[in-house]
Amino acid sequence: MPRSTALRGGGPRGRQAVRARVLLKCDAGETDAAVAAALDVSTGSVGRWRRQAGAEGPAAALARRAHPPRPCKLDGAGEAHLLQLAQSAPSAGYARWTLRLLARELAARGVGPRISHETVRRTLKNELTPWRRVQRCYPPVQEEAFVVAMEAVLDRYSRPYDARYPVICRDEHAKRLRADTRPSQPSRPGHPATYDYEYVRCGTCTIGIFVEPLGQWRTANATARRTGPWTGRTKSRSLVDHPRDREAERRILVCDNLNTHAYASFFRAFPRAEAERLVRRVQLVFTPRHGSWLHRAEPELSVLTRQALSPRRSTQDAVHAQVTAWAEDRHAAQKGIRWQFRTADARVRLQKLYPTVET
Repeated sequence: MPRSTALRGGGPRGRQAVRARVLLKCDAGETDAAVAAALDVSTGSVGRWRRQAGAEGPAAALARRAHPPRPCKLDGAGEAHLLQLAQSAPSAGYARWTLRLLARELAARGVGPRISHETVRRTLKNELTPWRRVQRCYPPVQEEAFVVAMEAVLDRYSRPYDARYPVICRDEHAKRLRADTRPSQPSRPGHPATYDYEYVRCGTCTIGIFVEPLGQWRTANATARRTGPWTGRTKSRSLVDHPRDREAERRILVCDNLNTHAYASFFRAFPRAEAERLVRRVQLVFTPRHGSWLHRAEPELSVLTRQALSPRRSTQDAVHAQVTAWAEDRHAAQKGIRWQFRTADARVRLQKLYPTVET
């Protein structure tokens, strides 16, 4: 290693730089006491490094001596007991295991010597992390309904753009309305914006979004509820009667399994003749249960919540104005959705979800 590199920084490099300077001064003929006083190290260390360099070479003197690993306080039976305990239900009154709780429980059961929480962490480092929980969407295993619905959605996504049958995705998000009890302070040089932690609850509203990924079109609004009649009116206004899709013969609407996403919503909101007209103009395609990640509107809704929804809005009109302006700006910028998951990928990566046919 070059001397200029060894003299930079602290930590291992800093210790290596000190030893290199000690060896250089010793090689220049200075005494151990003079070198120790100049570099603020002990005389014994200077002598030890000098003798090691003479016996094993300068490289051995510059390297730090390896220390033998500390023996684990838990034997094989103790580690097995710890792993089994970490996978069991926690003690009464606790929602999950912690390192200190595991160490205390092992001591209470008399398993091995008394150990610290750090010993528990080192033992479980490459095995288990019972203090962590990750939320996932578990699809069913070998269920025909899931596979059929998944491939139906992916088939719609794989088709090229057709103005006669546009594919539109629909999703909703609940927004809590909150008002500040004290006025917030805007940011100024050297200080961020501040707001009081206390707030007043003002109810909730529902944010609905329609996205046409291939057409790079979207619209968003905020309403007071998401019941069946409201959904029917919104669909008719935003899909069938929208000037953009007047030439479309039928709209393919991809939505999740919410109970308001049904043809019955049209009949609850409109007379029979109008409801039948809407049903003929809209085809519903449902994502599979426990498969909402197949919804192309969810990424767009995630962008909406992060970019447009501020933490506190007190009225539904304020939320509606905010999401509407966001949708218009994003539509003007022609932002699309890059969807790369295909049916061929599903048949390989999700092979365990497909039913096995015995012949």
